Formats: sequence, C-alpha cells, structure tokens
Amino acid sequence: MKWRFMVYKMGFPLECKRIDSLLMSRRETAPASRALEHLSLQLGGKRKKSLDNFQWQAIVNPKTEKEIREKLLHKADVYCRGDVREGVGILRQFAKSIESSGRVVVK
Repeated sequence: MKWRFMVYKMGFPLECKRIDSLLMSRRETAPASRALEHLSLQLGGKRKKSLDNFQWQAIVNPKTEKEIREKLLHKADVYCRGDVREGVGILRQFAKSIESSGRVVVK
C-alpha cells in the first residue's frame, strides 16, 4: 500500500499504534475468559446481538431474497457497531487501569 502512496506522490500515511484488548488482557490480567463479550459484560458492557453461521451465509448467498438479505445486513451492521463499541469500552478501561499505575498506554 505504501508503494501506491509513493506512485501517486501522496507521501506515506501517518503511522498509528495498534492496541489489542486481547493482548492487553493476556499481559495484564487473568479473567475467566478473554472473549470480548465476557470481558465487556464483566466490565459493565452490553451483550452481543450476534448472528449465527446460517445468517452470515445467507448474507453472501446470491440466492437469498433481497428483502431477507437487507434485514440480515442491518442486523450485521448493528452487531459490528456493537462489537466495536464494546471493544473500545474495554480498551478505555484497560488504559485507565494501566495509566493509574503510572505507565503509559499510548504516547
């Protein structure tokens, strides 16, 4: 990707630090489970509104009726947004706890 930025004379994109709540939970704590939903619920978050495998398959199956696919896509959108929201919430709580000990999470 960086090559394409050079070809179009755009310069490289800003570097960003990756922060993974799973890795943080492994390094910092020992919860009963490291599943996102478990961490979220334990820290006061919400339960996932998940889709099963058949629903995910129906989304990508070209034979699925348009109306059904649209409803499933909406459900998938709600699921993904919730997943990100809960992940950010977990990350913020980890960062707050780590920083309370005098360490820095992000410079």
